[in-house]
Amino acid sequence: MPQPELFSKLQMKTLIVIGTEEAFCTVKVAEVVQAGILGSELIIHNSGHFPWIEDKEQFARTVSLSVCQLLKVEGYTRKSER
Repeated sequence: MPQPELFSKLQMKTLIVIGTEEAFCTVKVAEVVQAGILGSELIIHNSGHFPWIEDKEQFARTVSLSVCQLLKVEGYTRKSER
């Protein structure tokens, strides 16, 4: 189980990507992690433990959008991903 008291020490933008079929770290655990990291973002994919392999396009889109938002690139929002 994660140690939420350690998460509050993270002082950077954090993207958490989890698959609905993840066997090792459940969505519930990812939600605990996300709640402990101020300003973090949790994205839930319809995949398992390896979303970058199981759904390459969606994973690439998720990471690209997050980087664009971080860099404040015009025209890219999470809403356009859906």
